[in-house]
Amino acid sequence: MFNVTLKGAADARARILAETLCGAAQLPLQTNLSVLFPAFHQSMHLPESDLILLPTSADLPFARRWSQTLIREARCDLLLVSWPAGTMPAVMRATWSVKRTGWTAPLRLWMSIVDEPWFVTSCGPNARAFRLADARRWQSSPPAGGRAEMRSGFDRAVCWIENLKHDLEAAGAAS
Repeated sequence: MFNVTLKGAADARARILAETLCGAAQLPLQTNLSVLFPAFHQSMHLPESDLILLPTSADLPFARRWSQTLIREARCDLLLVSWPAGTMPAVMRATWSVKRTGWTAPLRLWMSIVDEPWFVTSCGPNARAFRLADARRWQSSPPAGGRAEMRSGFDRAVCWIENLKHDLEAAGAAS
């Protein structure tokens, strides 16, 4: 059975994650896109990166189909931040072009030692990454000195998410 309260809480959790990622990257957000795109009232725009963040509690395959309209209308790249109830967050990127939208998924969150968020395609030799603050520019990898530092960045990201999850649960229990 569909539970509206759980869905609302999951949507709020995904939105807080997206806002917190932007805060960690020290990026200003425009959150008034609901006037232009009422169906995507939760979407946010990063003007410096010309990137739309779309937090959702939907799983990535559904969110990908659902967000196609927003990408076409906005003519802008998009970062889906999905956090369904009972799971870890998942991230997928859409790169808009006139001919077709390209999708990069899954993206793994990687945190620098100063908690700057990066998104990485994989850990292998074909890995690509981008900073949220410079989303238009892909790099070969985050600024890691080697495999141990790459693992440390992924571990920091997991801890960062767990701390955010704990803070959200504590705030929910307090209210």
